Amino acid sequence: VAGFVLVGVGHLGAAIVLAFLGRSFSILPEARKLVTRGPYAKVRHPLYAVELLALGGMAMQHWSVWAAAVVVVQLGVLVARMRYEEQVLEAEFPEYGAYRQRTKRLIPGVW
Repeated sequence: VAGFVLVGVGHLGAAIVLAFLGRSFSILPEARKLVTRGPYAKVRHPLYAVELLALGGMAMQHWSVWAAAVVVVQLGVLVARMRYEEQVLEAEFPEYGAYRQRTKRLIPGVW
């Protein structure tokens, strides 16, 4: 049951985050607009946070070594992507450094 709840919360969270991101959403990292409101006021990568939440919920539903491995690999991929996106945004938006200083990367108040 907890896994289903996490998947649902993750998907609902993704819809909310995407609404705030709007036309700034892209598959490949691009510097269209610096979004710092809504969930982006708390963390720099809220879409990845809710994606990991949903993925964790799916792993709980189908618990195995392989499911855990998928979560770990996906976390590694997302961390690499976050670092690259931050480089792109830092190069395009002078105010990104200040935004980066006041927000955490993925978990509010933690990391």
